[in-house]
Amino acid sequence: MNHYSLSQWKLFFTSLIHLRLSLTTLVVHTGSSEQTEGILDRDTLKPLLDLSNLVVLKIYPTTGFDLDNEALRELSAAWPWLRELELIDSQVGVQPRITLPGIVRVVLNCPHLEDLAITFDASAVGYLPESSSDNCNKKLKPLKVGRSPIKDFVNVAAFLLDLAPNLTTIKMSNDHHPDMIEKWGHVARLLQTFGKRRVPVVQAL
Repeated sequence: MNHYSLSQWKLFFTSLIHLRLSLTTLVVHTGSSEQTEGILDRDTLKPLLDLSNLVVLKIYPTTGFDLDNEALRELSAAWPWLRELELIDSQVGVQPRITLPGIVRVVLNCPHLEDLAITFDASAVGYLPESSSDNCNKKLKPLKVGRSPIKDFVNVAAFLLDLAPNLTTIKMSNDHHPDMIEKWGHVARLLQTFGKRRVPVVQAL
């Protein structure tokens, strides 16, 4: 089995900086025989701040991510052209530090975002002003939540509808807790009720 330290991850990301003008797609998979020693954090991902022309960014480390709202805000602000972002955490039983306000930042910082996959804590819902052209993203349709925890599915649905009024699909990990799968399913159905013009689809990955 190959083992990759956080310093090796950072070195790899740093090696891409010379491509910052031309690199638009970055997809990084770790195979079944590869293991990351440590969780990818803000410092490890910091070299990616220079890749401002990214359109697609998907990273799949075996150990997941350790990011908070501020780290997500800083990273997403560097990628204004992003259309697809996948930072799904593969850790089981670990409470994510990214919360719904962090999702607001990435969705608004990336106005072209069409596809988002990220693990976040949806347990606490803050207030989001009524959607307008300045504080919502009408291009985002599928949202992949992985094993994101959730409590109040009604307010989460209302929150997401304000943030992404054309949201059509909620996807979650098929090994998520049954109670969480049920609540995210309620979110999708409420999006249909609230939006009236959309047909959300719930899928298990």
